[in-house]
Amino acid sequence: MTELSLNEVETLAAKAARGGGYDWGLAEEVGRAAVALARGGYDWSGALRALLAEAAGFVAPGAEGTVCPVRAAAWVNDAPPEGERVLRDVGRPIWLVAMLRGAEATTDLEAVRADVRLGPPGPRLQRGYGGQRASISRDDLDALGAYAARTYVPESDSSRRRGAGGGRVDDE
Repeated sequence: MTELSLNEVETLAAKAARGGGYDWGLAEEVGRAAVALARGGYDWSGALRALLAEAAGFVAPGAEGTVCPVRAAAWVNDAPPEGERVLRDVGRPIWLVAMLRGAEATTDLEAVRADVRLGPPGPRLQRGYGGQRASISRDDLDALGAYAARTYVPESDSSRRRGAGGGRVDDE
């Protein structure tokens, strides 16, 4: 196991989410939600791997199929419900709950799919305080790093000629 600061959790999660197909705004929201999960003592890295593995199959809220929790959170934040609302068949509901105040899964937070009730009484991400650092397995770190690497600009001969990168010796 490797220990990361919460800032490292947020940065890695955001880059991995971007590499997994989310736009930067949503990816940043995923990063903040990963910190909330880590603080709550949840397996944030395993949950993120599962989210990214399934992301291509998710649908937008209101469409037929398994609803993307990240896009559902953005949708709710843009037009918060008045009173109670239930979103049906939300994929990886822990992410929706981590991204919203006032969301509560009607089944296990770590379920693959769940109906999620939006509205009072408040967030339900309380398990145990995970502290200022978060653990991540080597497998999760490698997998999330591979997603994050998709955001990197590929090197080219012309960029190297112009001085990009450290070259053979990087003495800075």
